[in-house]
Amino acid sequence: DVSALEAHRASHNAALGTAGVKLSPTPYLIRALVAALRKHPQLNASLNDSTQTLVLKQYFHIGFAADTPNGLVVPVLKDADKKGVLQISQELGELSKKARDGKLGPAEMTGGCFSISSLGGIALETDAWGLDVVYSGSQKCLACPPGLAPITLGPRALEVLRSRKSRREVPLDVH
Repeated sequence: DVSALEAHRASHNAALGTAGVKLSPTPYLIRALVAALRKHPQLNASLNDSTQTLVLKQYFHIGFAADTPNGLVVPVLKDADKKGVLQISQELGELSKKARDGKLGPAEMTGGCFSISSLGGIALETDAWGLDVVYSGSQKCLACPPGLAPITLGPRALEVLRSRKSRREVPLDVH
């Protein structure tokens, strides 16, 4: 039940009026995601292909899908753990506008440790591991363990995970 969240958001939007920052549900979702990543650090990780270990991230840079005239891009909100919902909302708006205007720089689209997206009409299929694999063309690019938000995994990471007998066999490496 998100009634309390919606009431909080509506009261803030009414108080902000025309100040230029409108709270959507996304900043709240990002704050919740950061809390979940802190609780489950193995999800805030990337695969080191050469050592076959998971590298646990010590930062929270959250990518988000932005629809542009040229297709989807993924700007990255840096240090989301250090920001409140108003600052997150403002930065999401700024990054989204830059994305729509085609003015995002490479630094604004790299370094993400986790990405969120509205999956819309993208094809989804559950594989033998219980991962919901999202197909973008022929590339499998996102996976969702049951009950969790999308995790960005490249095809090689999915291959390595599936080659193990158990998810617990993937060694961890903290940097």
